[in-house]
Amino acid sequence: MLTRQQVTLALCLIGACKWVRGLLVFIGQILGGIAAAGIVSCLFPSAMNVSTTLGGGTSIVRGLFIEMFLTAMLVFTILMLAAEKHKGTFLAPIGIGLALFIAELTGVYFTGGSLNPARSFGPCVVLGTFPGYRKCTPSRSETPICCFVLIFYLNSSFA
Repeated sequence: MLTRQQVTLALCLIGACKWVRGLLVFIGQILGGIAAAGIVSCLFPSAMNVSTTLGGGTSIVRGLFIEMFLTAMLVFTILMLAAEKHKGTFLAPIGIGLALFIAELTGVYFTGGSLNPARSFGPCVVLGTFPGYRKCTPSRSETPICCFVLIFYLNSSFA
């Protein structure tokens, strides 16, 4: 569950993950993204074409909002299905997988469907190319995550 920086942040904010562990996991995620991109670059002889770029005439602002809302949907799904313990928690992977599938299906044409800063940052480091809009990537979903953490706490306190 701690494979995305946004999920790690949300779990730290709700207290399901300690901050030190969250920081170490975050660093590991970024290094893992760089290592994975490096391995892919070494394995295949042709030029690596795995970076997430805007497509379909998508502007930078539109791409930012598409990624922000799709990531927020995924984080909200994870918080409600996996972090909130109940009798249906064992079915959480199905719901999370469906949410990720819908997010990827929706976003891949417009933004590359990254939903993961490490997945976008790793190829940029290996290729040595950083598009101007890439600097927006790490902070694109902190605001909705904080909103969903607030909803999570309100939901937990009234239950």
